[in-house]
Amino acid sequence: MESIIESYREYQSVIRGYTPKVVLGTWRELMKLAAHLQAQSLVLETVELVHLENYCIERTKDKSLGYRNLIVSQIRSFFTYLHQQEYRSDSPALGLSYTNLDAHQALPEIATFEEVQDCLKELRRQIKSCLGRKQFDPIRKRNLALFALMYATGIRAGEAANLRLRDVLWEEQILCIHAGKGRKDRRVPVVGEVLELLQVYLATRQDLSTDAPLFLTWRKEAMNNNLVGVTFRSYSEMWAKPLRPHQLRHTCATHLFQEGGNIVYIKDWLGHKRITTTLHYARIQNPEIAATLEVHPINAAALPVPPKLRLVEGSRQKLKSSLRRKYTVTPVADALTGTLSKQIEEFLRTAAGMGKYSKSSLKEFRFSLTRFAVGCSSCMEQGVGALRGADIIRWLSSRRQAGISPFTIDKNLSHLRSFLAYAVDRGWRSDNPMEALKMVPRQPK
Repeated sequence: MESIIESYREYQSVIRGYTPKVVLGTWRELMKLAAHLQAQSLVLETVELVHLENYCIERTKDKSLGYRNLIVSQIRSFFTYLHQQEYRSDSPALGLSYTNLDAHQALPEIATFEEVQDCLKELRRQIKSCLGRKQFDPIRKRNLALFALMYATGIRAGEAANLRLRDVLWEEQILCIHAGKGRKDRRVPVVGEVLELLQVYLATRQDLSTDAPLFLTWRKEAMNNNLVGVTFRSYSEMWAKPLRPHQLRHTCATHLFQEGGNIVYIKDWLGHKRITTTLHYARIQNPEIAATLEVHPINAAALPVPPKLRLVEGSRQKLKSSLRRKYTVTPVADALTGTLSKQIEEFLRTAAGMGKYSKSSLKEFRFSLTRFAVGCSSCMEQGVGALRGADIIRWLSSRRQAGISPFTIDKNLSHLRSFLAYAVDRGWRSDNPMEALKMVPRQPK
């Protein structure tokens, strides 16, 4: 198994031309996958989709959704390579689904200008406090120059670690970034105060050749992106607000936009490929939106008096409003049994573990599939493999006769289609009868 992973590592490096960082990260992940399969007494030639799904769920527990998609991408690419090289006749990893990050995207956390100033003051105070101990002087001055440079330019941690002395154009006040993310080169302006801090730090060094790294470690070696993160983490207890390297990049972009910077120029400044990525920072604070609220009609409207709350007699329920809508209670079916119920639970467990759907969507999936299982008694014991197109049509007809709205039926069809597609990937059945059915056309309002 290790020999196959080593050949794939060479394929990525030589044939595909990936960067060493990508090749090393993929190799580490595949070695963890190999150790997991060996612990389960599995081999690459016979591993199935369910084993890969369980590994992804365990591997990405309590991790971010972006990290989960990265693991899925690495595994899918590796098994595609195995299929191309005829190690396998199929690629089970194609059934691993990605998580839509747009639905879970949150606003980036940033720091205020006052908090950044407090961090700079703390870094300067530590330089003055260690004047009696000369061995700490170069590292403290390096940290101050690194923090100021990353905030002033918005460069990434890896880009800051890869800087050379020749990349700083002192007279033009330009910082040249080579082979950044996506192997793109760009130039970023640098203010004079940051250049002065860099000169103060370089005055403590002896190796000032043009090919020398801009930032060095204790052992006079080049820094890496992990060491930049460790450096920031060491100051987390001393700063007014703990900041991460990439969080400082968010702060730089947001402050530029708040001060009236052009979004197109900020895009080139940060090295973004698409302007939609840069527009993510524009949602943090937009003064024009606050100015528009001043002319909102709600300012001149008289708000109605809120209804009084009443307590239901003979119960311990919370106070209820008199305007609260009365919903009809849908009877809950008994606990499902049989093969179909186990398959539904396996589908919901995998969907929850892979983070593909939200909690409310999973709740709706469970409701629709449970109602379908109750209405399809022939599949209860034999499983989804015994399902036929006539059973689906019969169930849909009963739903329409019960007065269910077309929108709800459309949603039930979508849930059932996803479940059957998962059943085909797992090998529970060879075809998908939902491919011949169409969604209910929505009537215009």
